[in-house]
Amino acid sequence: MTANYTSVARVVTLLGWIDENGNRPTPDADTIPTATEITEMIEDAESEIERYCYTAWREVTVTDELHSSPVIYSHRPRYGIYIQLNNRHIRTLSSGAGDKIEVWQGTSYVDLLATGTQGAGPDDGDFYIDYRKGMLWLYTNFPDFYRENTVKLTYRYGQTTIPNAIRRAATLLACAYCIEAGFDWTYTMVDQVTSMSNSEKAMKWEERAYKLAASFRIMMPMPQH
Repeated sequence: MTANYTSVARVVTLLGWIDENGNRPTPDADTIPTATEITEMIEDAESEIERYCYTAWREVTVTDELHSSPVIYSHRPRYGIYIQLNNRHIRTLSSGAGDKIEVWQGTSYVDLLATGTQGAGPDDGDFYIDYRKGMLWLYTNFPDFYRENTVKLTYRYGQTTIPNAIRRAATLLACAYCIEAGFDWTYTMVDQVTSMSNSEKAMKWEERAYKLAASFRIMMPMPQH
């Protein structure tokens, strides 16, 4: 994973890191912390924001996501069943990109994405997927009912536009992680206005990061069994 929502430069700026000459340094392999160490803090912060929000603003690949045979049936005019994926904002499915909709057919899995027809809308084709909601509807090639792991999915998800609030949240959280890591230069960052300690500042920035991210949090339904 690489930094996606913020950058080393943004983190250094927010931390107010100034060297002995009063200049803002550019982290590299010889600075304390190194550019790699700050990048790792950013990656941890971005992963935490994705976990908290149940979504991502980059392309993430999910491999072999398993679902048991659903017991919830479609009430649409056409008979079918639906499966709620574990993620939202699904990228357009493509066999060329490695995506698969594998359905157990008694003795083996059949990739419906490769062999079937994707509907242009509800009640159309062999299957239809609501990309925003992450809902897959199957109209043919039904898996064995009441059996575990009869549908296996490989797909990509992630929103394409990073909101400014998410960039800010990632920067704040990465800065808090840097402070908590106890790098040698953190002693210079005591707030001269409020006299907050580094630990107090880290806590405040973490709280602010979660508040910014909260409005982007997706409520996930109960898993199907």
